[in-house]
Amino acid sequence: MFDAADKIWPCGRYARDHIRHLIASGDVSCTIEGKDRYDDDVGVCFVGSIDLARDLVKHGLAVADKQAPRYLAEEREARSAKRNLWAGAFIDPGEYRRGGRP
Repeated sequence: MFDAADKIWPCGRYARDHIRHLIASGDVSCTIEGKDRYDDDVGVCFVGSIDLARDLVKHGLAVADKQAPRYLAEEREARSAKRNLWAGAFIDPGEYRRGGRP
């Protein structure tokens, strides 16, 4: 959640609803590209030609992974346009996990 103009916004619900809408439009296909530092699979998932992660970042519903900067341009675009997460103050998930608080 974040605070935009003194209003709490449930960003996780918006992201969930957005992705549900996208995956309802077709079959999801994923390509595994490797492993992360936790030995989890890392890849890209699509519905048709839509890269799901790219779409979330572009719409300001997710942040780009700074360790794998594939979607940094989309994040800059969303930030400039003040889309969703970028419309107000929020704490980056990576910072939050490192102990940062709003």
